[in-house]
Amino acid sequence: MIKETLAAEWRERLAEHAASGLSVHEWCELHNIPEHRYYYWRTRLSASKPATSHSAVVDWISLPTKATRASLQRSTVLTVRVGTAAIDIAPGFDPALLCAIVSALGPR
Repeated sequence: MIKETLAAEWRERLAEHAASGLSVHEWCELHNIPEHRYYYWRTRLSASKPATSHSAVVDWISLPTKATRASLQRSTVLTVRVGTAAIDIAPGFDPALLCAIVSALGPR
C-alpha cells in the first residue's frame, strides 16, 4: 500500500515537472529533491507502464492549406513529423515515395 501511494505521488510530481517547463535540475532544486531520486522514479514508473500495442489504429485527417504549387516551389524544405520520425521534403519530391515512407512508419 505504501509503495502504491509513493508511486502515485511520484507520478504526480513527474507530471508537475513536465508542465513546469523547467529543466530537471531546476525543478529538483526548487522542490529540494535530489536529481538521482527524480531519475530513479522516472525510470521505475516508465518501466512499469504496459507496453504499447503496435496494432493501434491511427486516424489521419486532411488539413486545408492555402499553399499553392508556386509557393511550395519557393520554399526550400518542408519537414513532416510522423511520431518520432522527421521527413524533409524538398521541391520536386516524389509523392508516391512519400506515401510509401509514411505507410512504412504506420502500425504493422
